[in-house]
Amino acid sequence: MPAERNSDAPQSFADVEELSEVKSCVGYRKHVALMALFVILTVVSGGMLLLVSYWKPHWRLRLTSLRCHLWDADEVLVKGKDGGVFVEEVVTEGMEEEQEEWIEESSSVEECLINSERKAVALSCRYFIHHHQRYVFDWERQVFELKTGLRDVKCGELHRWSHGLCDAEVDERKQLFGFNVIDVKVKPYWQLLYEEILDPFYIFQWASVIFWCLDEYIYYAMAILFISFVSMGISLYQTRKQLENLRDMVAMSSSVTVLRNNATVEIGSDKLVPGDVITIPPNGLLMPCDAVLISGMCIVNESMLTGESVPVTKTELPGKPMPSSSRDIDGKEDSTLYHPDHHKSHTLFCGTQVIQSRFYEGGRVVAIVTKTGFSTAKGSLVRSILFSKSIGFKFFRDALRFIGVLCVLAAGGFIYSCIQSVKYHNGASQITFRAFDLITTVVPPGLPAAMTVGLVYALQRLKKRGIYCISPPRVNMSGKIKLVCFDKTGTLTEDGLDLYGMIPCIDRLFQSIIHGGCDIPEGHLLYAMAACHTLTYITGQLAGDPIDLKMFEATGWVIEEHGEESSHYERMIECEIKPRNAPLVTEEMLFETSFSKILSLGVVKRFPFSSNLQRMSVIVSPLPAQKPAVYVKGAPEMIRSLSNKDTIPDNFQDKLKELTGEGYRVLALAWKPLGVRPLRADRMAREDVESNLTFLGLLVMQNKLKPETQPVILELKQAAIRCVMVTGDNIDTAICVARECYDLCIGKIYRTKEGMNS
Repeated sequence: MPAERNSDAPQSFADVEELSEVKSCVGYRKHVALMALFVILTVVSGGMLLLVSYWKPHWRLRLTSLRCHLWDADEVLVKGKDGGVFVEEVVTEGMEEEQEEWIEESSSVEECLINSERKAVALSCRYFIHHHQRYVFDWERQVFELKTGLRDVKCGELHRWSHGLCDAEVDERKQLFGFNVIDVKVKPYWQLLYEEILDPFYIFQWASVIFWCLDEYIYYAMAILFISFVSMGISLYQTRKQLENLRDMVAMSSSVTVLRNNATVEIGSDKLVPGDVITIPPNGLLMPCDAVLISGMCIVNESMLTGESVPVTKTELPGKPMPSSSRDIDGKEDSTLYHPDHHKSHTLFCGTQVIQSRFYEGGRVVAIVTKTGFSTAKGSLVRSILFSKSIGFKFFRDALRFIGVLCVLAAGGFIYSCIQSVKYHNGASQITFRAFDLITTVVPPGLPAAMTVGLVYALQRLKKRGIYCISPPRVNMSGKIKLVCFDKTGTLTEDGLDLYGMIPCIDRLFQSIIHGGCDIPEGHLLYAMAACHTLTYITGQLAGDPIDLKMFEATGWVIEEHGEESSHYERMIECEIKPRNAPLVTEEMLFETSFSKILSLGVVKRFPFSSNLQRMSVIVSPLPAQKPAVYVKGAPEMIRSLSNKDTIPDNFQDKLKELTGEGYRVLALAWKPLGVRPLRADRMAREDVESNLTFLGLLVMQNKLKPETQPVILELKQAAIRCVMVTGDNIDTAICVARECYDLCIGKIYRTKEGMNS
């Protein structure tokens, strides 16, 4: 008997049109008579029909097959969104007896609502693979649909699912999504040579060489042949080596702990399927899939995907069911749908390194697999390398037009030569040789060899600089670049920022700027700087965003991270932040209300920084005997919109323009008392927490240019390459930095709905 299926398992799969590269597909089924006719025509044409069908596979499909319904198709004609046309084979897999028995025995209401994916498996699983993406046939809708993984599942449903999948569910999802591998196929040399030789340019060259040999141009023919084979061999060698480098770079195989059949087992990462519940060990791991974090916290290095070396904090997905004693009065539950783009701060992406994981209540750090294989973030990156989108490059269009003009001239010369030869009664062989000699003179057969030699030389120069290319024709495109866009922070400027000072706001008036943290008076501005960050200890070193580091170091406070229940708070806290020489908290202090200052801040919950929201916040529980409060840090314009108007200075905009005009990076700080107990505060929605704030002041950071920025910009400008800076910073700050970079992008300001970019 198959393992019992748990009805709480998330069953929503992603059939996402925007992620698909396919615009349409048409089914074809082979026809014996047409295939026989194709063979006859191939023989009659001397193999030319077979050669043309190799160049145009969709022609071969139409000549040998009849159009049919998708459910009966052997092959499909796929039209991509970029205009490409492809032929893909349809694979049909039957269902195992155990799966069939499990589906027949399903009796619950939830199991009776069998969706199209399960119907596909129940009858037969038909699919085709295009650019490493699997398109599975939906028997109900009679279409092929892209399967990428879990998506649009309610956050609350993900939290309730904690028992893992049963064996039948695993087998079903393996048929839908395949194995969790990112396998870059490296073609053997003979196949690479075969594909290169059958290129139309080389076919013309081989025909020309044969013609020259028959016309006794032996030495010239052999020279062209030698150059062609040498350049071709070098090009194939470099292409294969770079494919091998890519394969070795993305290959990954590890063991993971997963929950299946209500038990913990260790399996190979290639056997993971969407919906699996995996455990993240305390010392971290290299993520073999995309997964959403449903309990605990992780410190992750995402430099493989983003290029940013600063570790980021991933927190558990919101929507965790509340204890019965702490539920909302109206009994509402979180019905927000999970989406990887909207919940990036809770998603662990494939290929990123989890440095460490933490769970402060003695449990496990658990995540649910959402995507596997080439559907993951890493897989999408690899696919973009292997199957780069076709670009209507003007150089290639002009080259084809040039060849077309030469062909027209050659055709005209061919006709004229034939007429003149017939007029002078030349023999048929002489007419043929002279006419084709004219064609090979106008359209040079040595052109492919010459271009290949140039590409080989360019690849060698790039290799010396550590740059690899698996598509040599792209080198020509890179040589025609006219515009380069730069990010500002960390690219043109230094990765870190220096703290210039703080400008407190008291009674709607900006005070004098404070340089250095020691002079910050006791109060909420100091508490905001001490608590509003995502810093954490990694191997004994405090790590996090450079801005957070500079801000926190200026306060002189320290962070104490707890790995077990704290006796000072109602619930487990993530960490405790307090002054360096703070007195030890005693039992008598827990309910004392006469203290003039806070002794420590216990971090209850963090809302990580979001580029869309332009802010981050942290809920803290102060000691002694004070209810939680929230401290918010973000873009000045955003904090202003979230703050009570009665706390904003009248000269806010003038002060901001003054600071940004001098090139400073400016952040704003605000706070609000929550008036609830810590456990209730932990369950509050972000939009409820970050509203009606009290404005505290401005944080002024100084970001200097990198030493190499100005020389590189100057060199690009001298090469007539336009340079543009792209940033989400304040527009005046961006203009100031642009002026330091030899008037980079001055006069070009772009305004978008999400903000102002320069």
